[in-house]
Amino acid sequence: MHAVDILGFAAHPDDADIAYGGTLLKMAQKGHKVGICDLSGGERGTKGTAHTRKAELDTAAKILQLTCRENLQIPDTKVVVNRENQIKVANVVRKLRPKVVILAPNDMRHPDHTHAERLCWEGCYFAGLRNFEAEGEPHRAFKIVKVHRVKDYSKP
Repeated sequence: MHAVDILGFAAHPDDADIAYGGTLLKMAQKGHKVGICDLSGGERGTKGTAHTRKAELDTAAKILQLTCRENLQIPDTKVVVNRENQIKVANVVRKLRPKVVILAPNDMRHPDHTHAERLCWEGCYFAGLRNFEAEGEPHRAFKIVKVHRVKDYSKP
């Protein structure tokens, strides 16, 4: 049994919503259980407060028809590839047992985005290893999809 069919990972709250929220909504409308796992709280962002971000996330979850939204509480600007964070990602993959995982774009200026893609890729792999130190039973998603940001070449 899968807690979600499709699980999207992103460095910060609203990254997944912006990058591939439409895809998640479309899949939810087709009857799939979809979820998002934010790696950090985005607490160092220059726009909004913790209160406004929480309200936005709650609204987005309803609009996108999410089954769940997780947050790994990795400090913003400290999303790095290390064993502790790999275990956190593997834990959520084992807990939610997605068939498909979506990784947000890594081609942005913020280093958290670059690290997030690699961290989640590795965490998904380790989640499938029987002898890895994560919680729960091993699970490997059937497919991992990497989202790529398309540059708008119409602007100079």
